Amino acid sequence: PLVAGGLRTSAREYQRLLALAYHLGSFDGVRIATPSLISAQAVAPYPGVVVGNSPYAALGASFRYGYGAWLECSSPGTGCPIISSAGLFGFTPWLDRNAGYYATIAMEETFAGASAYSVRLQQAVMPYIREALASP
Repeated sequence: PLVAGGLRTSAREYQRLLALAYHLGSFDGVRIATPSLISAQAVAPYPGVVVGNSPYAALGASFRYGYGAWLECSSPGTGCPIISSAGLFGFTPWLDRNAGYYATIAMEETFAGASAYSVRLQQAVMPYIREALASP
């Protein structure tokens, strides 16, 4: 199954995919992708393209889409330290290389706007996570 079209997994199992992306293709001592391949995911391949629809539009954010992830920065053509992949039912994984973490909001909701709700929640908790990680 496609990740965006039917992958069934627990949040704990999905964290292994995020760990793989965060650690540039290596997890638990096993490398399955090159760092350059994983790094390419954080760069917009076509930074000038017009975005027709985005789960971030309701937030007023103009994030771009890269290779399989949303690029949460103002310079997607040169690379973003934060990437995410909000799903239709509210499942929202992301990683933040600058702050040094990755996380997932794991929901499976069918109400209209579940994705936008999850994205708002993600954006709301990110500063608190950064603050907690920066505290001694």
